[in-house]
Amino acid sequence: MSGIGGIYSRKGRAHNASAKVLLGAMKHRARDGGHVLRLRSASFCNAHLDALGGDVPQICEWTAPELAITADCRLDNRQELISTIGATAKPLSDAQIILHAYAKWGEECACHLEGDFAFAIWDGGRRGIYAARDRFGVKPFYYHDNDERFAFASEVRPIVQLADGQWRLTQSLIARFLTGLPDSSETTSVDGVLKLPPRSQLWADKSGVRIGSYWTVEPSREGVRTDAAEQFRDLFQRSVQRRLRGGNVGAMLSGGLDSSSICAMASQGSEGLRTYSMVFGKGSKFDEQPWIEKVLQSGKYQPTSIDVADRPPFGQLDNLVHQQEGALCAPGLGISGLLYEAAGRDGVRVLLDGHGGDEVVSHGQGRLVELSVAGRWGALWTEVRGAAKIHNESAYRQFLKLALYGMAQGPYGAYVKIGVGAYRKLLRKNGADNQRSPLEIVNESRINPDAIERWMEETRPPQSVRDSDGALHLWQLSGPLVANGFEILDKAAARQGVEPRYPFWDKDLVTFCLALPSEWKLRDGWPRYILRKSMAGILPESVCWRYSKVDFRGNLARGLVVHHDALISDVLGPGSERIACFVNLDCARRSYRTIKNDPSGASLQDIQNVWRSVMLDRWLGELNASGVSI
Repeated sequence: MSGIGGIYSRKGRAHNASAKVLLGAMKHRARDGGHVLRLRSASFCNAHLDALGGDVPQICEWTAPELAITADCRLDNRQELISTIGATAKPLSDAQIILHAYAKWGEECACHLEGDFAFAIWDGGRRGIYAARDRFGVKPFYYHDNDERFAFASEVRPIVQLADGQWRLTQSLIARFLTGLPDSSETTSVDGVLKLPPRSQLWADKSGVRIGSYWTVEPSREGVRTDAAEQFRDLFQRSVQRRLRGGNVGAMLSGGLDSSSICAMASQGSEGLRTYSMVFGKGSKFDEQPWIEKVLQSGKYQPTSIDVADRPPFGQLDNLVHQQEGALCAPGLGISGLLYEAAGRDGVRVLLDGHGGDEVVSHGQGRLVELSVAGRWGALWTEVRGAAKIHNESAYRQFLKLALYGMAQGPYGAYVKIGVGAYRKLLRKNGADNQRSPLEIVNESRINPDAIERWMEETRPPQSVRDSDGALHLWQLSGPLVANGFEILDKAAARQGVEPRYPFWDKDLVTFCLALPSEWKLRDGWPRYILRKSMAGILPESVCWRYSKVDFRGNLARGLVVHHDALISDVLGPGSERIACFVNLDCARRSYRTIKNDPSGASLQDIQNVWRSVMLDRWLGELNASGVSI
């Protein structure tokens, strides 16, 4: 996982010193060296990690035409591109191929690229910078623009260290963080430092910055055959093989369906794929060792297990906040980051990750709504009863909720809505409605709850989307949460010299899954049916058709109490000035008392209230130390 950076001066020549500042702030990404290019009016740098084999830096310069590139990239269609652009020089790095593509197609070049990439090209003839980010945002790209210069990097901190002037916190991000809302696809925690959204390209010159989209997420137009499971398996296998390119490849193995499927595909023909698993000790209700061992027994692997049963959730908290350049909503990252650390120690450069399998393949929850609206009660009950086993919910309650929703869309919907509204009002009056609002943790005297409500409404799918599984699936894969997740994982892995790769986020596999009818996603109560069907005979049957899904909330809640009581009591205590203006401290303290009384029964909302309060405290401290005003 390389790091890219650069600066373009609108007032004259950009000095190498500026690129060296950017490179120095990304030295943890430069496991295989750093490079600086001094160009006319611009200066580029590349913090190089050789994850592709061959140790070819992803930065180069042409003199005729005057072009230069710095890239963090892995192309999946190398041979097709080489054939199309007619390049004869060998060997060609992926960055050089992109430069050839730009020379041929100009600002249309990103449309022809498949894989994970973030890059910037200096075009001396046009005196400007062209940049692009991959379709799903796997590779990060941050930038800052003012009248004098345009600067970019793979992380926010290098830009803050480079530029002069007073930086300020993006205030809206605190409210979004406390309520669990995703960041927007463009803003960062520092006001004035922005993100290039996924599937977007950028042009920067003397007149300013222009941004546009080069691709739209949409279902495949090729259609789904009757042998859809075989189609899926072929695409999935190809996606895994594409991501094995380079040396020293390993894979995460949790025992769940996603990581197990990737390991099974990646190990075919392997002498022993390295795997990395978190375990909790035999007998623990959180342990997934039985399923991990079944996968390991079915192929050739070199397994590494990390016992996390008694790991503190806030372990190395200040390092985590520094690494992430801010607070994060993912409580498990402090522990799961140990997998990156172990892989890095073993010299693994590429780590296959099942992240996103749930979203890409889909649990098919939209099918339940489709059946409800269509009044297909028998089919709805069959699917609800099966899905309830996975999520440990009441099938009757879920069926009633869906049935009422479906009837509300029918000719007598107005009467149904009145009845449901009256019932909810009665519950609230009698204190039986225990539904809680994520706004409870917010100090409304400082943060405007109306603004948060508007943001929350923007994150909810509209009615037309909720009633169609296909539309809901497309809406979910097009939202900002996708890139947010990649940005968090990118920062965690970069510190360990590891490049994560995500086989479920292959363009052709994603568009194929979006084109699937809902019955291929949820059938006979089996969510993610097509993945299970396609992996039958490849994965052990007990893993392939596994119903259970471990809920780690109890372990996390216990860890907060056992390991961090003093820290949490200090953050939420009388001296909580740093977060008091943002956090409803009475609510946070109440949540922690609830957790201490019964860690095993703690609700996710109580855990998040405490986690986010502590993270915010450390985040604000990190901002002060880095010179960012709150």
